[in-house]
Amino acid sequence: MRGDYGRDGGGGRVGLSLLVVLMLALMGVLLVACGDDDNTTVIDDETTEVTGATEGSVDEGATDGGATVTMQGNTFNPDAMEVSVGDTVTWTNGDGVDHTVTAGDGSFDSGTVAPGETFSYTFDQAGTYDYVCTIHSGMTGTVEVTE
Repeated sequence: MRGDYGRDGGGGRVGLSLLVVLMLALMGVLLVACGDDDNTTVIDDETTEVTGATEGSVDEGATDGGATVTMQGNTFNPDAMEVSVGDTVTWTNGDGVDHTVTAGDGSFDSGTVAPGETFSYTFDQAGTYDYVCTIHSGMTGTVEVTE
């Protein structure tokens, strides 16, 4: 019975071929699940003007006034807004996965914001604040802070 592995007479070749096909299929599923629709954005740190903002924190509360952004469906909504100096923006993770809110120049970083949590940040100086979710690089946003 030693060579009786199938009609092709190749012993383990059929099993190996099946294993390769299954591995390729799994890789395809993983690539689709982790892809971000070719909308990756690179933030140019040279043109980002961010100075003097206070450090934010992950919390479970909401802001007293200011603006809110929802993180859902791998997007920030709204993805662009204008606020005044001294305003606080709160990002709420309405998704079922973790996200971050990270300034392009590193001036603020929420760390991981789990589903249902919020991150608040007070903008103390005028400027353009570009940010991204470092987990989902296609998620980008901008806060324009005016005097």
